[in-house]
Amino acid sequence: MKKFFCSISIILLMLTLCLTLSARETLDAKGVSERLQSACPTEFGYVDNSEYYMGTYFSALQDVDDFHIVTCADSTNFSEIGVFHLKDAAHLSQNQKTLKKYLAKIKSNFENGVVYNTKEYPKFENAKVFSYGNYLVYVVLDKAEAAKAESALRAISK
Repeated sequence: MKKFFCSISIILLMLTLCLTLSARETLDAKGVSERLQSACPTEFGYVDNSEYYMGTYFSALQDVDDFHIVTCADSTNFSEIGVFHLKDAAHLSQNQKTLKKYLAKIKSNFENGVVYNTKEYPKFENAKVFSYGNYLVYVVLDKAEAAKAESALRAISK
């Protein structure tokens, strides 16, 4: 009888693990982005700027096979979320540097008066790059929202 319950327990554990891995594998960049948008909503929602941003700002990223980039629909709100899936982790470090360089540039543009909306400045100071698995994520959000985004990423990666 003990062997039977042990066998059933092992089968259930393996089934749970398989379902968990399957759910993770099917979550694409847009799915990750939508989870982050839900965790960090804006009054006016977000607009998909994937193709424009990828071509204009992120063409140097290597081995990206899926991406989703959104900005706030209100032009006075500078919230941004970018999600990139890499084919493998070989270029993770270089791609992180590229994203950090982008964040430094938009912060510099703000500081040099190219962009002017003082209430949005904390978002540039709190902009972050996260990674988990083969995903790279950047957020331009205030401190509380950035923490929510990081928590949402941890929840996705569990």
